[in-house]
Amino acid sequence: MSTFTKTIDIDARPDAVWNTLADIGTIANWNAGLTASKKTNDNVGIGATRHCVISDTQSLDEEVVYFDPRQAITFRMTRSTMPFQSADIRFTLIGNASRTTVTVSPLYTLKYGLIGRLLDSLFVRRMYGKGMISLLDGLKKHVEDQGESFAGEKV
Repeated sequence: MSTFTKTIDIDARPDAVWNTLADIGTIANWNAGLTASKKTNDNVGIGATRHCVISDTQSLDEEVVYFDPRQAITFRMTRSTMPFQSADIRFTLIGNASRTTVTVSPLYTLKYGLIGRLLDSLFVRRMYGKGMISLLDGLKKHVEDQGESFAGEKV
């Protein structure tokens, strides 16, 4: 298994960030790596599922497997056209009245055994890391552009 961590500070209350992360079907609105997304069941929290389209030929399905309101959410990739054997992606939030630190920590294994591990060390980890930075940048821009003041009112 491989893992890494990426972090970003967002100038918004934790509730504003959480509301975006927990609205799982709308991730394509702020993740530039996706062309479309939709929630695929009516569950909220653990057991909620979504389908994400990356391109005409690449997509993935995810399920929420850990849900600690306003603090952490973990998505498990349940199907993917990419070379992942397994992948969990955990988001954690720590904040105060004016700023939230969001950390994303994927834990993943690639297909193809030794060849997959070699590909991971040479290429995939770097590209995946860049994708997670882009995802966090999109989250930051989306939440901050929502224009919520720290009191929760539109400015």
